[in-house]
Amino acid sequence: AAACVLGAVALSAQSPLTAGRLGAIAGLTLAGLLCKETAIATPALLFLSFVVSQRAWSVAHLRHVLLSLAICLSYLLVRATASPFVASHVGQLPSGRRQWKDLLVRPFSGVVVPMRTDEGMPLIAYLAGTLVLVLFAVALVATMRPARNVAVSRGAVSLWAGLAWIAIAASPLLMSFYVAPNLEGSRYLYLPAAGYALALSAAFGMASSARARALAAAAIVALLLAFAVRINVERHHWYAAAAVRDAILREAAGVSQEQSCRSLAVLDAPDNVRGVFVFRLGLQEALTSVAVSSGAGPACVLRWNGHELVPVPES
Repeated sequence: AAACVLGAVALSAQSPLTAGRLGAIAGLTLAGLLCKETAIATPALLFLSFVVSQRAWSVAHLRHVLLSLAICLSYLLVRATASPFVASHVGQLPSGRRQWKDLLVRPFSGVVVPMRTDEGMPLIAYLAGTLVLVLFAVALVATMRPARNVAVSRGAVSLWAGLAWIAIAASPLLMSFYVAPNLEGSRYLYLPAAGYALALSAAFGMASSARARALAAAAIVALLLAFAVRINVERHHWYAAAAVRDAILREAAGVSQEQSCRSLAVLDAPDNVRGVFVFRLGLQEALTSVAVSSGAGPACVLRWNGHELVPVPES
C-alpha cells in the first residue's frame, strides 16, 4: 500500500499530467486501497504534494487529486456498506484529550525511534535521537525567521510538509495506531516514514552556519551508527522466527509422511517470535503444502511445546 501511494505521489509531481499518468494515479490509488485501507490518505497526500510544488491553483491542476478522492470515497462507501466493522471504525473518534494527544504524538514518536525497545537501546540510539531532536528544533526556529536565502525558504516548506505528511499518513488508523516495544505494529510506520525522511532531509539542508552543519553531520553519523547496530540485532530475530517456522513444517512433514496422515493439524503454533510474525496467518496453508496429498492414515494432531512437535492423543 505504501509503495502504491508513493508511486501515485511521484507521478503527480511530473508535468504535464497526461491521461496516461492520470490513469496510472487512479490505478495506484485503487491498488493501494485493495492492499490496505490506510491508502485512503492518498488524496490528502497528493494535495499536500501539489501545495508544496507551488503550482497554479485551478480545477485542471487538481484533477488528479479529485480523481483519487472520488475513488477513495467510492471505495469507502462500498466497504462501509458491506462491512459493519469498517462502518464502526469510520465513526470511531477520540473521546478525550488524552486520546487526542496519543493520536497526535504516537506517529511522531514511532518514526523518531523506529527500533525495538523491549530489550533496551544502545547509548548511540539515545545520542542519535537527541541530536535529531535538537536539529529539528534549530530548523523549526529557522522557519519562524525571515528566510536569508532560497535554500532555507525551500527547506522550511519541505520541513513542514514532511511533518504534515506524518500526521496525514497516520490519520486513517485513528485509535489503532500503536507500535509495541517489540516492533509489532511497525507496519503502521511505512507510510509516515516517508514524511519523516522528507522532514529530516529538509532539516539537514537548512543547516547554513558552521555550527548547524556540524550538528547535522553529527546527527547523520549517529543515526547511521544506531541503525547499523540495531539492524544486526533485528536480523537475528528474523532468523530465529524463520528457524521456528522451518522446524515446525519439517517435523510436520515427517509425521505426515511416516503415518500417511489423511489430515494434519498443529496446535499452539507460535504467533510470533519477539514480534516477528510466524504463524499468525497461513498455518493451514503451510501444512497443506507439506502434507501427504493422498494419505489414508489417521487424522494427525500435533502440538508445539516450544521446542518440538508432540502428538496429541486421540480423545
